[in-house]
Amino acid sequence: MILNETVITRPDWLILQGKTLEGGYELGDVLDREESVAHFRARVLGDSEIKAYASFYAVEGVAGQEQLQIWQDLRKLRHPNLKAPLSSGRMRVGGAETIYVVCSMPDETLSEILGDRGLTDEEGEELLRSLAGGLEHLQSHGFTHGCVSPEMAVAVGELIQLSTECVRRINSVPKIEISKPRYLAPETGVANVTTAADVWCLGATIFESLVQRKYDTAWFSDLDRLNLGPTLKRCLDANPNTRSKLTALINPGAKPASDSASQVEAVPVPPTARTKPVQVTRKRLEPKRVRPLDGANMELVKFDSSFATDRLKVRVKSGGAWRGITAGIAALILVVVVVWLVILPKFQNIPDPAGQTDVQQKTDTPQSNAWPTKTVAGSEGSNVDGKPAEVKTASTGADPSSNGADNAWRFVLGKYDQEQDADRRIEALNKTHPDLDVKKLTKNDAPPFYVVAGDPMSHADAVELRKRALRMGISRSSYVGDFSH
Repeated sequence: MILNETVITRPDWLILQGKTLEGGYELGDVLDREESVAHFRARVLGDSEIKAYASFYAVEGVAGQEQLQIWQDLRKLRHPNLKAPLSSGRMRVGGAETIYVVCSMPDETLSEILGDRGLTDEEGEELLRSLAGGLEHLQSHGFTHGCVSPEMAVAVGELIQLSTECVRRINSVPKIEISKPRYLAPETGVANVTTAADVWCLGATIFESLVQRKYDTAWFSDLDRLNLGPTLKRCLDANPNTRSKLTALINPGAKPASDSASQVEAVPVPPTARTKPVQVTRKRLEPKRVRPLDGANMELVKFDSSFATDRLKVRVKSGGAWRGITAGIAALILVVVVVWLVILPKFQNIPDPAGQTDVQQKTDTPQSNAWPTKTVAGSEGSNVDGKPAEVKTASTGADPSSNGADNAWRFVLGKYDQEQDADRRIEALNKTHPDLDVKKLTKNDAPPFYVVAGDPMSHADAVELRKRALRMGISRSSYVGDFSH
């Protein structure tokens, strides 16, 4: 989208297919196109391992030259958390002047992962430090990102990186809108052009990655309910002068140079970057001054009741009556737990008329596996005749929960409502990655059906297995879960 200049000639994008750009990038299929923008799949000649795409923008004059210069400067930056362009240049398409940028395809974007699950607190902290490191490197070279969001956070191998196509110079409103920003800082009108604005958008992105909901300023007072809440509140402070600095996010234990560090001069925001003057106070905004969420209350609940996990998501309940009901239910649960743990065990050792105890009777009854693991027909371990393979439990043949929580962790590759979908995924993974020993995990042969790798293990072993699997090309949407319940 062109903000300040008008395209004179409409380009015929289709004639670019099959063309080779300077540097050896052959244009393939059209991924998307509009009147003044087009995106193509690109093949890197001489290196088939690199997957790339090329974006073309029809623009003439100063706007195109300024944007092209930014892309060329970004190519010189070297930082593990920045995905810099591979190439850029000019090309005439028909009678239209265009500029283009070539970028590598990421393995995944954060927005894709959030479509499946939220991040754990540990993953959220890693994401925060990685993106803050990339933003600090941009700032040190006179740039600000302007579009920090889950769509711009990508996974490349084992690295978390920021896409840089939309980067602009600090305090300079871009003439070409490469990407429409998902978040705008409170002091911003139409474009984020300061480092403080990037920090605010970073906080909103981390919030969204944890709870799988777009951040709204009305939720500011509820951030303390998250484990990362205090850090997010410093990022999402409405006052850009007292907002957290990138160095504090990268090294949270570092002490400020002096007590006066909080009294930083205001970061100038060009009038063109906002719609009206913003009144900024030196005092940090208190939660009570934030507009309530339309009379609703926020309550944090566990991400998945099927097994223990640190992930959280937000559930909104209207009205105050829910508090009384919740308190009553909690009291009832407490009474049941006391009866179960204190009173009931006293009766378990009373012999029955036949001289057997309840414990002995239970021992004689076959144990059911709460989380049986199945091997799918057609994959390794299935029957030769193609019939469904018999149920195969963990290596000990016992219920995973019998090993205790420390040995009930699994590396989860997917979760499905339909058993046939899980079977297809298992069959495909066992063909491409037979060493992972992919299986199906279900409770009472009912949904959900989990696709897991290996047998029950400790948390440390599960984390190590996931790291090894990521190096093998397994999706980053995979995760480690506790199946002790």
